[in-house]
Amino acid sequence: MDNLVQTWQNVLELIKADIMPVSFSTWIETIVPVEKTVDKIVLEVPYEYSKQMIETKYAELIKNALIYLKQKDYELDVIV
Repeated sequence: MDNLVQTWQNVLELIKADIMPVSFSTWIETIVPVEKTVDKIVLEVPYEYSKQMIETKYAELIKNALIYLKQKDYELDVIV
């Protein structure tokens, strides 16, 4: 069984170098991976504004990291 927490840690390691440290701690480290299905990963953030930032600025970077790690294009669902 694929471990979502471990997958998320691997994603963080991959994208950390591409994001300014303050942005990483503000937007990315606050994300909690909640669920993984066959084609979707659900990520939880603390605020609506965080959701907007992830969806508009960081979703593509996260998706690309997942493609690299899992050879699969997951849909991201960001919830508050």
